[in-house]
Amino acid sequence: MSPTTLTTIAMSIFLSMTFIDETGVAVTLPSIQAEFGISALALQWTLNAFFLTLAVFVLPAGHSADRLGARRVFDAGMAVFVVASLGCGFSASGEMLIAARAVQGVGAAMMLATYALLIARVFPPERQGAALGTSAAYGAFFLAIGPFLGGFIAEQLSWRWIFHLNAPLGLLVFLIVRRAVPGDTEPMRMPDIKPLSLASFIFGFGGLIVALMQAVEWGWRTPHTLGLFACAVLGLTLFLLLQRSSRFAMVDLSLFRHKAFSSANLILLTTQVCVMCVAFWALWSQVALGMSPQMAGLSLLPAGLPILVVARLGGIWADRAGPHAPIRLGVLLVASSAVLFAVTSAERSYLMAFAAMLLYGIGAPLVISPAIKAVLISAPDGKQGQASGILNTMRQLGAALAFGVIGAVLNFHDRLNTARVVGDYPALVDGGVLDAQDVLVKSPEALANLPAAARTVVETALSQGYADAFGIGMWGAVAFALVGCIAAYLGLAPARRPVVRLTESGN
Repeated sequence: MSPTTLTTIAMSIFLSMTFIDETGVAVTLPSIQAEFGISALALQWTLNAFFLTLAVFVLPAGHSADRLGARRVFDAGMAVFVVASLGCGFSASGEMLIAARAVQGVGAAMMLATYALLIARVFPPERQGAALGTSAAYGAFFLAIGPFLGGFIAEQLSWRWIFHLNAPLGLLVFLIVRRAVPGDTEPMRMPDIKPLSLASFIFGFGGLIVALMQAVEWGWRTPHTLGLFACAVLGLTLFLLLQRSSRFAMVDLSLFRHKAFSSANLILLTTQVCVMCVAFWALWSQVALGMSPQMAGLSLLPAGLPILVVARLGGIWADRAGPHAPIRLGVLLVASSAVLFAVTSAERSYLMAFAAMLLYGIGAPLVISPAIKAVLISAPDGKQGQASGILNTMRQLGAALAFGVIGAVLNFHDRLNTARVVGDYPALVDGGVLDAQDVLVKSPEALANLPAAARTVVETALSQGYADAFGIGMWGAVAFALVGCIAAYLGLAPARRPVVRLTESGN
């Protein structure tokens, strides 16, 4: 096989592994809790630990790639990811699993910050968009079907196999990259990351991510949440002040003076909010439609299958006409998908959901890989590692906003309805019921003890209440999608020439 084919295969496998570990693990949480007997909060952190370190370390990894070399950082990241995955699979306690998941997120961050630069090193300029689109297509597909794969593996084998499989796949990717991607030609220069800059970013951005993820559970006005938001404001303010005065900044703030750079990053952030709604769609299928976890995963195929074709076509389109053209169509389709979900989800019609997911499956890939290319080609040589770190940081922030904002709105209305419905049934209230998902999906034992007639009334009321709450929450996704539309039409200018060049810094 040619180096270009091998590189595409390697990057597709890597992205698929990462996304399955984001969405597929969620379905296995009941199995993990049953084995370790950990609290609900600790169970949630088996997800949050990975997401938090991924979000926080992708920017320092991008900065390091400019000085250490993109392939060196990617290879090291894969090694960290594989070792941490084995740690997850062989964990003997919930604490060990959470710690291994945190390390796993660091490895994923190192790879996410550099994979586009490796693609740029192997592919000629006129094919880079197609290559980004192809690899992103497989990653996004596995993001969509992650819940199904997670449920299938947990049911047929064990939840541990989700992590065990990363070892042979990661080794395969490592060997392919070593063979297909040219090595870093310039000598290593140690990243000049000031400890205070790194600490301020970790505490600031990390505090923001945790606050957004946990506000739904803790409440937006609790001391924990407000304290974390205060920490985020102070940390990020100090970080930005240090970047303005530092000669070797982790973030070159002058990059944001470029309109295309700022607009493409904003588009990636807002689109990622809609991408992460896939997790809410899976829950909607289970709670509102009564599907099993595996069936819910299969129900997401309309959101995943089109991506396999459209992402490559979008990349080719971006290579020929410039990134702005596919992005502008894509953001409209993504916004239309969010509007259709918001308007029709209360009807509990899978046919309408099918149409909304299809719009997403066509629109999202037209945005993501062209927007990544738009960010990288707008950054000067020697700064593309930073640019890659920034764009992935924006995407992780978008994911956090999805859970923090949309999740908060959805859960607020769902819990109000659940409290009203189960208030007349003490057996349900004694079980610590918080929302419809707790009753219908996580722990339906108390519900099964009710008389048949009462059980039917409660199930119908909870399913409908969740569907109503889901529709309200999706209006948050609509708002973000519309911001992305404005950025695409006002911030991205048509390309002056049909083919644009995406270079890889330092080579």
